[in-house]
Amino acid sequence: MNVSQCFYVYILQSLKDHSFYIGQCNDLDSRMSKHYDGMSKYTASKRPLRLV
Repeated sequence: MNVSQCFYVYILQSLKDHSFYIGQCNDLDSRMSKHYDGMSKYTASKRPLRLV
């Protein structure tokens, strides 16, 4: 299987309000950068975040 065909399911927890966000992607590093940089609409106001 080619790595680009793999998908990841991930859970983020807001350290601000302790809520959880569940997502999926095929490039985990790129997706996490978007969350941590505030480029994802839902999680932007929830930062800081941690990958559970």
